[in-house]
Amino acid sequence: MSDPRHHSIDTSDEALYRRLLAGDVAALEALVPRYHGPLLAFLYRLTGDRQQAEDLVQETFTRIVTYRGEPPSRFRPWAFTVARNIALDHLRTAARRQSIAPRVTPSADDDPFITVPDPDPGALDLVLRDDDRRMVAAALQQLPPHQRETVVLRFYHDLSLNEIAEVTGVAVGTVKSRLFHGLRRLKTLLIDEYPAPNGAAPPPSPGTPRPQQAKHAEGGMAHDTAAPVRPGQRSLA
Repeated sequence: MSDPRHHSIDTSDEALYRRLLAGDVAALEALVPRYHGPLLAFLYRLTGDRQQAEDLVQETFTRIVTYRGEPPSRFRPWAFTVARNIALDHLRTAARRQSIAPRVTPSADDDPFITVPDPDPGALDLVLRDDDRRMVAAALQQLPPHQRETVVLRFYHDLSLNEIAEVTGVAVGTVKSRLFHGLRRLKTLLIDEYPAPNGAAPPPSPGTPRPQQAKHAEGGMAHDTAAPVRPGQRSLA
């Protein structure tokens, strides 16, 4: 008969991370498979460079393992915050090397007090369409970085608005505004620059069921081609 104590072990991300900080190597072996794919996909979509994303995800895990501060109360948004900060550091360094000053001019979509409508369902359908995800990925790279990361965190990693605010360090109102403007711009890019082929079916109407997300390939970067998820529909990552 199995020991009932084994069924009470806390395997939450937060518990595993506390065990990791206490020196439990097995906790790291449990956390890495949970977060390697999602963080790698997030970094790839931020940078557009697969090899750089591979390097940055390794640096992210190194930072997570060597962290000696107070354990985060919620591990998931904190892990994305660590990855985001590392990516931004590298992007700033690359910009300085190319003598390109990062754009810091505030835009209207950063105003947390601007009331914005809900995202256009047509824009959501274009982002979520399955016919050619490479087109969506290419269009994402043309968004301003703050809009791109907001769209990616919301629809590819299913973070809540509050979690995105925590990751990016801005107000929830700013997150909503960035999401609205990012989706609107993405819709324009997809319609103008990546129109559907002649005879192709238009984007499905809101609420249309979609094929099940592909399962992760062992050791592969499944999130490269994985479809984004609608808010509230938990990603398989």
